[in-house]
Amino acid sequence: MDIEALKQGLSAIAAILGMLKQAKDLLPDGKNKEEIADQVEKAERQMQTAEIQIAKILGHEICTNHWPSGIMLSADKKHWKCPMCGNEIKPQKPQSTKHPASGIEIL
Repeated sequence: MDIEALKQGLSAIAAILGMLKQAKDLLPDGKNKEEIADQVEKAERQMQTAEIQIAKILGHEICTNHWPSGIMLSADKKHWKCPMCGNEIKPQKPQSTKHPASGIEIL
């Protein structure tokens, strides 16, 4: 997967959505303006969902504390942090148990 091409494509779509929002504001109030506003909002939600799905495919964790979900960032692929809300995912420590006969800790 060519990440740079993907980023450019998503950026282009976001720019088009921005232009559509501006053009919608120039329309007179009425049914057409409402329908266009609904379609632009729907397209924005679909774009956000697509970004999240792509991030998951690329191995990112996704913060589900809010909508739109935050694509969490990590320097080491172990500790993740949501740039939107600060939610963190840290590696879990392995649970240790003791061997029943010997009492030795097993990880």
